[in-house]
Amino acid sequence: MKGLIFTEFLEMVENNFSYEMADKIIDSELLKSKGIYTAGDNYDDAELRVLTSNLAEKTNLKEEEIYVMFGEYLFQAFRKKVPEVFTESTDILQFLENLRNFFQRDLVNVYPDAQVPDFVLKKQKPQEMVLTYISERNMPHLAEGLLKKSIEFFNQQIELKMLGSGNGSADFGLIFS
Repeated sequence: MKGLIFTEFLEMVENNFSYEMADKIIDSELLKSKGIYTAGDNYDDAELRVLTSNLAEKTNLKEEEIYVMFGEYLFQAFRKKVPEVFTESTDILQFLENLRNFFQRDLVNVYPDAQVPDFVLKKQKPQEMVLTYISERNMPHLAEGLLKKSIEFFNQQIELKMLGSGNGSADFGLIFS
């Protein structure tokens, strides 16, 4: 996993909790990196799970809630780092396609060794779609946070529901009103 994800996670902890909390959660012998991350380097996914678990333990939040919070935070970070993905989108469907292209094409060009998630949209009915999130990292609640902020950003009336997850994928129902 790219260090950028870790640096953004720790920044979220500092902003939403405190600098001291960020220090507390990186104080673990389970972190090979010792909590020192560089945006372009690769780190074991397990370290994000350790950081999330440590934060959950210290805040009494569920790990799933922390991943959703982080997904929402990442949405804002992506807005700053890749504004063209947002300015080229007029609604959530176009945004998801642009985000997918960013992950699959642009990000992989910059970081050829990156393992990026994928999104597949399937229309079920005129006002209903299923979005399938696919990732070796199996972090569906992080994807849920990204989707929630996307819906909010584009000011669309969409009900979002996780339909199920497992084995590196999750299905989300999107009902447009």
